[in-house]
Amino acid sequence: MDEERGLLALGKAGDWEMNLDEAGSFLGLTIEYSPQDEKGEVDSSWYWDILVHSEDSLTRLMKMVNSPVDERPAHAMMSFGVFNGMAVEFMWDDEFDDRIFLKAIGGVNGTFVWTVAGKALKDFAACLKDLLEDLHK
Repeated sequence: MDEERGLLALGKAGDWEMNLDEAGSFLGLTIEYSPQDEKGEVDSSWYWDILVHSEDSLTRLMKMVNSPVDERPAHAMMSFGVFNGMAVEFMWDDEFDDRIFLKAIGGVNGTFVWTVAGKALKDFAACLKDLLEDLHK
C-alpha cells in the first residue's frame, strides 16, 4: 500500500492489535497478532495489511463474528477486503463453533488461510469492536 495514509482508529484486545488508516478510496486495515507465552514474552507475530471495502464491511464483519451459533447460516461467509489482489473473506467453521477462517483467495500466490479459534477468537472480536468504537469517537 503505497498511498498516503492517516490513522483513523486503533483497536486492542488480548494478543491482537488493529489499525485503520486512510488508503485512497479504501480503508487500510493492519491486523497484528502477537501471542505471548506463559512468561508474557512474544514468541512470534504476524501482520496482515488488507484494503477494506468500507467501514460498513467492518461493521458487518463484527456482527458476523459476534453472531450467536443458532443464528448463523450454514457456511456463513463474507468478503470484506483485498490483499495483494486477492479477495479477503471471513468464514465460520462448520465443525467447531468457536473457530473462524480468514482467507485470501485467488491470484498467482494461491490461497492463504488463517485459523482463529477459542480465546484468540474472543480477543479478535473484542479488538474489532474496540477499533470500531475508536473510529466513532
